[in-house]
Amino acid sequence: MLRLLLAPLFWFVALILLVGLACTIPTSQPTSPADTPPSGLTPSPPQTVDPLPTFTPPPGTSQYYGCAFRVYVPAELTTEEDSWCCVAFTPTSGEPVWLSISASKPWPGIDLETAFTRAVDGFRLKNPVEHAVTVLDEWGKPLTGLQSDFSEGNKRYRVLVFVRPDALLGDMGPTEVVYEIVAQAPANDWTSWETIFEVIFQSFQPADCYGI
Repeated sequence: MLRLLLAPLFWFVALILLVGLACTIPTSQPTSPADTPPSGLTPSPPQTVDPLPTFTPPPGTSQYYGCAFRVYVPAELTTEEDSWCCVAFTPTSGEPVWLSISASKPWPGIDLETAFTRAVDGFRLKNPVEHAVTVLDEWGKPLTGLQSDFSEGNKRYRVLVFVRPDALLGDMGPTEVVYEIVAQAPANDWTSWETIFEVIFQSFQPADCYGI
């Protein structure tokens, strides 16, 4: 009789022990093949994007505030403002050297490659060599353009083009604005002028133009 009474108790205790054991056994998580590095290799650390360097203007420069852009101007250049969206810089020495910056709205939807081709077409270049250049606009947003250096006759040129989407220019209608920076100097003197031009190219900052 006692055996019959103890039997249910025995199975009840056994069931509790089995449940407790199951709870203490760690379960393995499935591993994706992409999460497992190949044998003998260690996983690479996540890639980071280096921030753009902050431009530090050299001594003697002054900042030009245009309606649609801002730049630092070296003391060797003087400002000749053509209009509210275009400016030219020429040497105080009167040498045949100049650098111009313009902002325009050719047509909605224009892309960078088209704008760059449009800018260099006047030089009748064949397969111009180009490379990407990135600047920060007035809001700190990166903007990448295309730049090309080339010679024509006894002159040396640099052309840099940006297309800024949803920008404001004059009429306050957000659209694609094309910025063109063109520098020219005698080919034999380009090396000495390049350092001066570089201040403007590196400090160029696109901005919204809130009317004229």
